[in-house]
Amino acid sequence: MQAGWAIIGAVLLVAQTDPLPAPWKTHVAKEGGFAIAFPGMPAEAKQKIKSGGQDIEVRLLVLDSMEGTYVVGYSEAPGGGKIGDEEKRLDHARDGAVQSSGGKLQSEKRIAFDGYSGRELLIVTDNANTLRIRIFAVRNKLFQVMTVGSRLFTASREATTFLDSFKLAK
Repeated sequence: MQAGWAIIGAVLLVAQTDPLPAPWKTHVAKEGGFAIAFPGMPAEAKQKIKSGGQDIEVRLLVLDSMEGTYVVGYSEAPGGGKIGDEEKRLDHARDGAVQSSGGKLQSEKRIAFDGYSGRELLIVTDNANTLRIRIFAVRNKLFQVMTVGSRLFTASREATTFLDSFKLAK
């Protein structure tokens, strides 16, 4: 019987150290310098955008689920990103997100992440989609972590788990 309790104790200890619900797994993007948890395997994609008259390549990890879409993207700042440009980069990212979604900015708040400047945005589109986005200016990179779907989905525990799981590589 003591062996049974030892096994149960070991299982409980393992369960307590892994805060992610099943089937969530942490995805490490070595090139991007971050890790984030998804409830499945994300697809990788690249897209070109114009910013300040320059073409910028955005690398994306995307997972569509029945509830909504999980997205994390990052790009290098043109010219390497200068100290003091963070707020301007965040403003451009916010404006770009509103414009590309065709939605309206419902809320914006300044946030900090590992000592870096960030914003949390809520954008609502005409087709009733809601985008909950966190953007961070980290050295020469801009990160965007977002959930897209119904307001119920973007306010859900799953959406919050995804947004909160974003970590920079140490």
